[in-house]
Amino acid sequence: MLSLPLSSDRPALGDDWPSFRGGVFRRGSIDGTAAFQKPSLAWRSMNKDHISPAYASSPAIVGTRVFVGLAEQSVFSATGRVLCFDLATGKQSWEAETRYPVFSSPAVSGGKVFVGEGFHQDSDCSLYAFAAASGKKLWSFKTGSHLESSPHIADGRVFFGAGDDGVYCLDSEDGRKLWHQGGLHVDIAPLLSGGLVYAGSGYGKLEAFALDGRSGAFAWRTPVKLPAWGAPVRLGNRIIYGLGNGNFTESAQKPAGAVLSLSAVTGKLAWRTELPDGVLTAVVAGRKALFVGCRDGRVYSLDPASGELLWSAACGAGAVVSSPLLDSAERALVVASTGGLLHGLAPASGRRLWSLELRKLLGEEEGPQVYSSPAAGGGRLVLGTMSGSLLGFTFDGSD
Repeated sequence: MLSLPLSSDRPALGDDWPSFRGGVFRRGSIDGTAAFQKPSLAWRSMNKDHISPAYASSPAIVGTRVFVGLAEQSVFSATGRVLCFDLATGKQSWEAETRYPVFSSPAVSGGKVFVGEGFHQDSDCSLYAFAAASGKKLWSFKTGSHLESSPHIADGRVFFGAGDDGVYCLDSEDGRKLWHQGGLHVDIAPLLSGGLVYAGSGYGKLEAFALDGRSGAFAWRTPVKLPAWGAPVRLGNRIIYGLGNGNFTESAQKPAGAVLSLSAVTGKLAWRTELPDGVLTAVVAGRKALFVGCRDGRVYSLDPASGELLWSAACGAGAVVSSPLLDSAERALVVASTGGLLHGLAPASGRRLWSLELRKLLGEEEGPQVYSSPAAGGGRLVLGTMSGSLLGFTFDGSD
């Protein structure tokens, strides 16, 4: 782990958080933080200067810092911010304003924070690069659509979806365009693995596809029957997607979802497991199982080789649209529901280890909606709410 000296201009930064959910297995944790004990609230950050703030973006934890995007909405305008907090205390270190609200989740690499802006109705949105130490804007790159997609950083390049404007690859140092593949609506968080960029389309022509990482040319294209929203994960020679209709706020009139396993090399179908409602979460890969959340309010565990259902568990009020967190020892799977319930489950069985009701914890009459995915690192768990609170928990009761 890289460790920089503590100072006002050179904060301590640890391992990078280069993709959605921290790494290629989408676990939401990239260190040894264990999540099997019931967490205790250590801090709550809510800036009263922000106008109707909402955290739909998921936090990235790097060293002693937390990076996350924010959406603000007023009667006359909508804007966004990228913020940095101290992991131990929740004290805000810096914030940088964006032109549009931020749904995209930050990726952090090489001392830079990369994030997109915009919701589905927005256009001419940009990808930004900020200095992780200070929040200074280093560069931005404008596209023709919105950037709900979370970027993936690898080999000095930034890969991201841009809504109706397809997929882009930029130089991470200066934001220079290296290639652009258009013609598909891409909101999914892409994945670079084995020289290929895996992504999928959610509107119009529904496909799962792979692009050559160097040129952006199609390596393969596989039609799918449902929108591809769930960020893919690669296991060996398989690439696995979450599919489904509906969106973060409501189910479709005829809800449907699936988990799809394809050949990573050819795109040929290996297996498909149908689920009762849309899978909008990332596919999380453990050593022996896959985990996905579903809009039906349950989390599902599947066999990676066959797609066979291993177990499912109800997660209380609301849907599960935030991605589950799997700690590094695979002793706990942390799942949040839109109704503001947080659960720790045993990954092997789905047995409940602990539960938290955020409404009671925060002393609110109604449970805060949760779209943000929990992140773990440095002995902390961090989660945002749609009512504008960023919450930091410990697992040992200490602060």
